[in-house]
Formats: sequence, structure tokens, C-alpha cells
Amino acid sequence: MSAEALVWLVTGASSGFGRMVAEIALKRGDMVVATLRTPSMLSDLVESTNLKYPTEPPHLLALKCDVTRHEDVVSVFDKTISVYGRCDLVFSNAGALLLGEVENPAQDKLARELFEINFWAAIDVSREAVRVFRDVNPIGKGRASVTIEGWSETLAKELDPSWNIKVVILEPGAFNTGIQRKAVNHPPPPAYVKNPDIIPPSIQARSYFATEGERNMGNPYLCMERVVQGALLPDPPSRLVLGKDAIAGCKAKLEEMKRDIEKYEAWSDTLYPHLESGL
Repeated sequence: MSAEALVWLVTGASSGFGRMVAEIALKRGDMVVATLRTPSMLSDLVESTNLKYPTEPPHLLALKCDVTRHEDVVSVFDKTISVYGRCDLVFSNAGALLLGEVENPAQDKLARELFEINFWAAIDVSREAVRVFRDVNPIGKGRASVTIEGWSETLAKELDPSWNIKVVILEPGAFNTGIQRKAVNHPPPPAYVKNPDIIPPSIQARSYFATEGERNMGNPYLCMERVVQGALLPDPPSRLVLGKDAIAGCKAKLEEMKRDIEKYEAWSDTLYPHLESGL
């Protein structure tokens, strides 16, 4: 393994963003530990990589991992260290998609399962990544890309700068990875379809995916090339928003917050009478 080659650990590498990041990293000449529930789904990529790089350690290592099982997460990190001696970048990508309304009781069980994958599993991967970056890597550095905004912001603020660990929050828009075709989709409650003038976001998403959505989505491979580019910057962004729809949504949210803050800012002026009275 050359000194210049980086070691990536990618979760959810069977398809979509995960597989694309693995392919882009391999094209750079980096080493990739690709984790997924069914490693045979990467057999074609493993075979082509081994033909291109008939070296030891292998440039691509496909490992079975259910990210909702803590022992599996620990195991793939341990295997990465035993084979490559370090782990430089973690792309926490494993996830699932559920379309529906918060009020829809038919989705309660599925929603809890979704949180196990998209939230708790991602946290588990991030915690293990920090441990390895800080305590195992020879020079104590590493970078993790995750999508849990609030939790990731807290994690980033807790990290000692001397550890040289960077957290990048990835906020992509709609890209045609195929995950929308795998989404669990329940019909909306009747009350949500009575008023044609008010269309909830969940129904908008259903309509978008069912009609011309895929044609209008961004190119996911080009998106992941930007993700890899951003992750390799000397000072990567704390938040990487990619896709014109994602940028427009974030700007609209910021404007909404700004309007509400400024509109009610004066309400806070009378909340400190003890300071005004000198008490």
C-alpha cells in the first residue's frame, strides 16, 4: 500500500451513493472497505478491482455488516485496522427511505425501524470512527461524512482540534440513485387529500417520484465526485449542500428563520429586569 493511498470505510456500499463513492475512491488508487448486508452484491466490483490491482492488501475489501448491530460495526472497523493499519475517511451512507405523513399510524413500526438505520446506526458508526481516528490512526486524524445535522454539529464541537478529526455534514438534494424506487410508501390519511390547494411535502414527493422525478434529478455520480473532492480538502466544509433544490431549500429555511427572529427580537428586551434594576 503506497503512502499516498487513503483508506476509506463506506457503509451501505451495495448501490447508490455508497457504491459510487467506493468506485471514485478506487479510481483514485485508494483502498476501500465496503460494507453491506450482502457482500456478493459487490462481486463484480471486487473482481474488476482485483484484476486492476493484484496487490496485498487488496484495494477493495467487501465486508458483511448490518449497521444496526453494534458488534458488526466494531468488527468492520477492527478488520480495517488489522488489514490496512488505519482508517482515513468514513462515508456513513447506509440508510432507507420512507414516504409518508407524521400522522400516518400505519408507518409507526416502519418509522422506528428507519430510525434504527438512519439515526442510531449512523451515530454508532460515527462514534466508532472518532475512536479509531483518535486512538488508532498513527497520526490521529480522520474525516467522517454523515447526514444527521443536529447530532453531527454537536459531535464536531466536542472534538479537540488537536485530534485533527473533521466532520462533514452532507446535505444532498434529489439525485437519481434508485432509492426512491425502494421507498416504503403508504397512502396518506384522507384528511391530507381533501384540500387541493394545500399539498403536504410527503404527497409532493410521491407525485414527483411517480412522474417525471427521475428525469429531473441530478447526476448522483457527479455529486459523489464533489463529495470526495470536498472530503479531501485541507480544511473541508462543516456542511456540504449539493444540488440546486437542496440549496434553494436551505436558503428558504434560513430566510424564514431570519424573518421570525427579527420580527420577535424585541420580545427579548424585557426579559432581563433584574439586570436593568441592578439586582
